[in-house]
Amino acid sequence: MQKNLTRNGNSYALTLDKPLLELLNMSADTPVEIRTDGQSFLVMPVRPINPTRTHAFLDAVNNVNTNFDSMFQSLAKR
Repeated sequence: MQKNLTRNGNSYALTLDKPLLELLNMSADTPVEIRTDGQSFLVMPVRPINPTRTHAFLDAVNNVNTNFDSMFQSLAKR
Protein backbone atom coordinates (compact mmCIF):
# COMPACT_ATOMS: atom_id res chain seq x y z
CA MET A 1 0.00 0.00 0.00
CA GLN A 2 1.40 3.38 -0.96
CA LYS A 3 0.28 6.49 0.91
CA ASN A 4 1.23 10.16 0.83
CA LEU A 5 1.89 12.39 3.81
CA THR A 6 -0.46 15.34 4.25
CA ARG A 7 0.36 18.70 5.79
CA ASN A 8 -1.08 19.16 9.29
CA GLY A 9 -0.01 22.54 10.71
CA ASN A 10 3.77 22.48 11.11
CA SER A 11 3.81 18.67 10.89
CA TYR A 12 2.85 15.93 8.47
CA ALA A 13 0.23 13.23 8.94
CA LEU A 14 -0.21 9.76 7.54
CA THR A 15 -3.86 8.87 6.97
CA LEU A 16 -4.76 5.22 7.56
CA ASP A 17 -7.81 3.78 5.80
CA LYS A 18 -10.63 2.31 7.86
CA PRO A 19 -10.17 -1.27 6.52
CA LEU A 20 -6.54 -1.22 7.66
CA LEU A 21 -7.51 0.04 11.11
CA GLU A 22 -10.20 -2.64 11.37
CA LEU A 23 -7.74 -5.34 10.33
CA LEU A 24 -5.38 -4.26 13.11
CA ASN A 25 -8.22 -3.75 15.59
CA MET A 26 -7.28 -0.09 15.95
CA SER A 27 -9.20 3.14 16.36
CA ALA A 28 -8.34 6.83 16.56
CA ASP A 29 -7.75 6.31 20.31
CA THR A 30 -5.21 3.49 19.88
CA PRO A 31 -1.74 4.60 20.97
CA VAL A 32 1.00 3.74 18.49
CA GLU A 33 4.73 3.19 18.78
CA ILE A 34 6.96 4.47 16.00
CA ARG A 35 10.39 2.95 15.39
CA THR A 36 12.97 3.87 12.81
CA ASP A 37 16.28 2.55 11.58
CA GLY A 38 17.08 5.83 9.83
CA GLN A 39 15.88 4.52 6.46
CA SER A 40 12.25 3.64 7.15
CA PHE A 41 9.78 3.68 10.00
CA LEU A 42 7.41 1.15 11.49
CA VAL A 43 4.13 2.14 13.13
CA MET A 44 2.73 -0.43 15.58
CA PRO A 45 -0.29 -0.35 17.87
CA VAL A 46 0.61 -0.42 21.55
CA ARG A 47 -1.16 -3.35 23.16
CA PRO A 48 -1.68 -3.84 26.87
CA ILE A 49 0.64 -6.39 28.46
CA ASN A 50 -1.04 -9.77 28.86
CA PRO A 51 0.03 -11.13 32.29
CA THR A 52 -0.72 -14.73 31.24
CA ARG A 53 1.58 -14.51 28.21
CA THR A 54 4.26 -12.75 30.25
CA HIS A 55 4.12 -15.49 32.89
CA ALA A 56 4.27 -18.24 30.24
CA PHE A 57 7.25 -16.56 28.56
CA LEU A 58 9.15 -16.22 31.85
CA ASP A 59 8.40 -19.87 32.66
CA ALA A 60 9.82 -20.90 29.28
CA VAL A 61 12.97 -18.80 29.82
CA ASN A 62 13.49 -20.32 33.26
CA ASN A 63 12.96 -23.81 31.84
CA VAL A 64 15.59 -23.23 29.12
CA ASN A 65 18.04 -21.76 31.63
CA THR A 66 17.55 -24.68 34.01
CA ASN A 67 17.79 -27.42 31.37
CA PHE A 68 20.67 -25.95 29.37
CA ASP A 69 22.70 -24.11 32.02
CA SER A 70 25.79 -26.31 31.65
CA MET A 71 25.72 -25.97 27.86
CA PHE A 72 25.47 -22.17 28.11
CA GLN A 73 28.35 -22.14 30.61
CA SER A 74 30.58 -24.19 28.28
CA LEU A 75 29.70 -21.99 25.30
CA ALA A 76 30.50 -18.85 27.28
CA LYS A 77 33.99 -20.21 28.03
CA ARG A 78 34.87 -20.63 24.34
